Amino acid sequence: ERVVMQQLSAGQTALRRIRWRVGASMMTLGVCLGVLFLCMRQHIRTAYESHRGSPSLVEHLEKIVQVAAFTSRFAAFSLAPLADSVRFTRLVLLFDALIMLATDWQDICGDHTVPGPFGHLPTVAWIPVATRWQHVFRHVVFCILISRSVSSRDGFRMQADMWRAVATYMALGSVFFAAKASVLTYYSQQFSTHWWPASFDFLAALFVLSSWRQ
Repeated sequence: ERVVMQQLSAGQTALRRIRWRVGASMMTLGVCLGVLFLCMRQHIRTAYESHRGSPSLVEHLEKIVQVAAFTSRFAAFSLAPLADSVRFTRLVLLFDALIMLATDWQDICGDHTVPGPFGHLPTVAWIPVATRWQHVFRHVVFCILISRSVSSRDGFRMQADMWRAVATYMALGSVFFAAKASVLTYYSQQFSTHWWPASFDFLAALFVLSSWRQ
């Protein structure tokens, strides 16, 4: 019986190590993708400061990389903890908050002029202000949705609240970027790069909602 207990204890220890290694790998991947997202975001914003023409193919590709890094970062963080892992889920939510704070800092301190020769029109004057604060609004909503579960000891509840918050965050983003892209496309008569985050956010929200309901 003593040998059996030792073997069970050794098996549980090995399982915990595997869980932490897998979780740490996903967290590392998420951090790297988050840094890539912030760097690409700043690079694209700087490029727009010196270029006011129609988006080029390179700009579209850069925007796709930025949005893909953002969505993948969310996925890597959210998949790092298992359903019953309370500590890992709290760590994931902490890193999400840090990435969101860094994004908000970029939005508040950055230049939000409207690219293109139509940027001076009054009908698009709302875009810089909306761009500056829509991330802050979504982040506040995200934090409100997860705030009740941060102190919880139930990992399953924390996971459910986290995925619900992610889906809401993505859905709000798809609505905003679709509206922004529609206005910019109408006035520029060019396919706006903001259709990419609108599409990625919509598909991500749809996937999360369909998976969570199951």
